Amino acid sequence: MLLIVGSPVAFVPVFAQDNESTARSQPAAEHATSFDAVAATRAWLASVPADKRQKSDAYFEGGYWLLVWNFLLSVAISIFLLGSRTSARLRDFAERVNDFKNVHVAVYAVAYLILFYVLSFPLNLYEHFFREHQYGLATQTFFGWFRDQLIGLGLTIAGGTLLVVVLYAVFRRAPRTWWLWSTMVAVGFAFIIGLIAPVYIEPLFNTYKPLAKPEISEPVLAMARANQIPVKQVFEVDASRQTTRVSANVAGFLGTTRIAR
Repeated sequence: MLLIVGSPVAFVPVFAQDNESTARSQPAAEHATSFDAVAATRAWLASVPADKRQKSDAYFEGGYWLLVWNFLLSVAISIFLLGSRTSARLRDFAERVNDFKNVHVAVYAVAYLILFYVLSFPLNLYEHFFREHQYGLATQTFFGWFRDQLIGLGLTIAGGTLLVVVLYAVFRRAPRTWWLWSTMVAVGFAFIIGLIAPVYIEPLFNTYKPLAKPEISEPVLAMARANQIPVKQVFEVDASRQTTRVSANVAGFLGTTRIAR
């Protein structure tokens, strides 16, 4: 996997440049601008054997059903927590902890998120561990996978609790226009996550190091510049210890832009 670290865009007049460097970068840039991604994708799909394409179709079609089962499970868990008065008991416990409403919301949110994770763990285990190994897309042992799960759970608890506390504060302060302000809060929260994820969240799951192969990094940087992606450095990440998937992606913005593969 490759990762490109971005920096704020600066407009600086360039009066001179090394001729050799220019000549070396032009072919890569020309190739980047003339590359037909659609044609290349079709050509690659045509080269895939029929049995592998059928396996791929089965994987993705099964994934659509899993979206339905995840939704139904979420509804079932919510109904169970309400019908069994587990939710009410969590609320009562949160209110006994402290007199501040924000603390009530935070305690309830943490307990709810942990309980929801535990109740949904069997489907999560099948979907993201056993099924991924069944289709040859995963390389992790159970303990490595579970470690990443716990990291993800910790991040969900931290971020989810903060978001819920802010939303409930909005509900209390703006009972008539809560829908407008809560939408702005949710959009702002998503903006912040997208901004910091490549730099502070993704490195929690993988190790990143500078790529020391100019023959790989230079064409990537040239392609990035040709597509107006403000990046300066390429990093290598050990995603192969988790998956066999093609993992190329672009993430981040406003100086945190990264291209990973």
